[in-house]
Amino acid sequence: MSETKLISILLVVVVLVGICVLLAFCEGQNQNRKMDVSIRIVCEEVDERGRLCGTPHGAWIFTPGLDEIYIEREYDGKQYLYYVQKYNFPRYSDEWFTPTGYGGDAFSSSLWKSGIESGQEMPKVVCDKGEYCFTVNALGISDLWNERTVKLFITVK
Repeated sequence: MSETKLISILLVVVVLVGICVLLAFCEGQNQNRKMDVSIRIVCEEVDERGRLCGTPHGAWIFTPGLDEIYIEREYDGKQYLYYVQKYNFPRYSDEWFTPTGYGGDAFSSSLWKSGIESGQEMPKVVCDKGEYCFTVNALGISDLWNERTVKLFITVK
């Protein structure tokens, strides 16, 4: 085999290996198209039937990297519901979206109150004095965002 043919074959092999490495790298980059999500939690007063009264009494934004916020409020005898009002992808846009509650656009949430004994039902709203924790999970089943959990700690004095 001539020296020119050998150099040509080696050059083709090097180019093919380079293309394979580049394609593998690009495929790996496309595997995780999920984004970090910001979550906006609001607090709204509810009436005795559990209906929203229409006026938010606070809002907290959990940007990527901020997973816990601690707040205090004075006891006023009113019932307050905490929920996910909006979410966005701050790295890509300033636009906020309202969750639909189904499919890949779903969050789960729970409210915990200190002092509740085993077997007792957790409250659905914040009212009485005490310490509460409102936890929101951006579900990992979503093809939109990376899974994350945020906690809003509420002390009613």
